[in-house]
Amino acid sequence: AFAVQAASAQSPPDLGGMLRDAQKYTVKVRATVNWPFAPEQFGTGQGTGFVIDREKGWILTNAHVAKRSAATVEIALGDSEADWIPVERVYADNYLDIAVVRVPPDKLPPDTTQAKLGCGQDIKQGSSVVAYGHPINLTFTATRGIVSSVRTLGYQEFVQMDASINPGNSGGPLLAVDAGEVIGVNTANFPGAPGLGLATSIRHVCPIMDLLAKGQDP
Repeated sequence: AFAVQAASAQSPPDLGGMLRDAQKYTVKVRATVNWPFAPEQFGTGQGTGFVIDREKGWILTNAHVAKRSAATVEIALGDSEADWIPVERVYADNYLDIAVVRVPPDKLPPDTTQAKLGCGQDIKQGSSVVAYGHPINLTFTATRGIVSSVRTLGYQEFVQMDASINPGNSGGPLLAVDAGEVIGVNTANFPGAPGLGLATSIRHVCPIMDLLAKGQDP
């Protein structure tokens, strides 16, 4: 019995199952700005978001995806972009570059789930991660890598990774392979430097979500 338990404890994570779950809570987000505030520009941009509260219809993304300027924000579910659903911005944090938008819960498919946030995760250098989202409009794409470092840039903590992220990935979940939990919000890459991606650490996002759930202003 001991040998069986030891073997099962060393079995690899179910990466395919984790990605099937991620597809049930990951959405496309686009925002159209007609009257931009600097440094934003006129036009439409697109990124990724993921459901963090199924009952409330709350979706987490980047502030630079949902925009800081007055904008029309919409989401699309599944592979189709035929039906964009208008959403409202609940909260935007310019410092952490995160935003929460709300979709009417009855607009979500019945099998929609919510992401499991690794609020207490101890993020270690070398840990396996997967960046998930819609890069360059290629829907539901996963790229795998490791945590290159956890570093502070501009007084903000980021998870640095070598998993490839591209325009369209912004706002999507960064998943810890071993736990299947979201440990970051994919935020940026360094132009001309493949393998240098940054995600906002989820541990700084969780206190904001807790305050919003209590009806308080973060």
